Amino acid sequence: MDIMKILVSELDLPIVNIEQRKLLLFQPWNTPRFHHINPFASYSNSTVAPVVFQRAFAYHRSQYSRYSAIYTDGSKRGDYVGCGVVIEDVTHGYRLDPSCSVFSAEAVAIYRALQSIDSKMPRKYYCMYTDSMSVLEALENYNDRWHPVVCNILDITSRLYSKGFDIVFCWLPSHVGTHNYIHRVWQETWNQQILNKLHNIHPSTSHWAALPVRRHDVRLTRLRIGHTRFTHRHLLLAENAPECPSCFSCCLQRLAQYKSWSQQLDNKLHSVKPVIGAWPVMPMRRTDVKLTRLRIGHSRFTHRHLLFGERAPECPSCHVSYTVHHILIDCPVFNNYRITFFNSSQLTLPDLVGEIPHQNLFAFIRRIGFLYLL
Repeated sequence: MDIMKILVSELDLPIVNIEQRKLLLFQPWNTPRFHHINPFASYSNSTVAPVVFQRAFAYHRSQYSRYSAIYTDGSKRGDYVGCGVVIEDVTHGYRLDPSCSVFSAEAVAIYRALQSIDSKMPRKYYCMYTDSMSVLEALENYNDRWHPVVCNILDITSRLYSKGFDIVFCWLPSHVGTHNYIHRVWQETWNQQILNKLHNIHPSTSHWAALPVRRHDVRLTRLRIGHTRFTHRHLLLAENAPECPSCFSCCLQRLAQYKSWSQQLDNKLHSVKPVIGAWPVMPMRRTDVKLTRLRIGHSRFTHRHLLFGERAPECPSCHVSYTVHHILIDCPVFNNYRITFFNSSQLTLPDLVGEIPHQNLFAFIRRIGFLYLL
């Protein structure tokens, strides 16, 4: 590895991470045995019509009907290198570095499929199809000097075999109709995603050319899929979605929200906040949480009985169930404290917990012993 670092430095190549190769991935007495099947060995692409391959493939699938089919493929077109996996009609696509070869793309597709099986697949029987005979031969003729992804495939395959999985690898000829099944499944699956923002722009599963500058390509992709920091950052920060102030449809949406909220007269918060809008946040998170509980009328003291299956707590003086409204506004036991802190015993909830809460609110609830019961 040190020699490679010196060579990279002398050749003035870009900074790369050099991975140290394991000399013995498998013990000599535990060398993996890999085998693949080829139901099309007796056919030739040049002399046999595609329909014959399709019928042979249909017969092969009838023999392996208990095995779930997994289709893998890799491709390289210009500056784009990628691979795909289809597992039970679910498509997974992966983009690789443009310097990767077709062999690498085909191998990575198989490796990704095996990772999916290892992580979340409940079934035990799988038949994996690939059109890369070179990868299958490399897996059968294992050597420590082979491609690192080939070694990783053998490693995860051995682990899956030890877990009781039965995985059959099968070569599938390309460009004769059978391998096009992958693309047909992709297209049929994508045709159903009519609500996806990208579907209106790109209804086909064919590749699009990438822009030469990476950051420009990323920004174009974000525009295509309809996801940007400006339009979606509120999901991460738990804020209101940004709205267009002049758009008619946005105005109609806001009017519908206002109308719906104006009808929620039984909602405890409605009496405090009759109009939809953003209110200022308290500087301390703990204080803001307590204020919110007072506004919505939910506290541990008034609602814990719902969790423990107990009777609702009652005010011994008024013989009614305790509520936030009763404690802050109605109960005559605390009238003297109301006069002390608010200079009046005739109050409303918006006076105390409105958009600008009363400056003595927390001193009042601390004095009556309600602060630590919220």
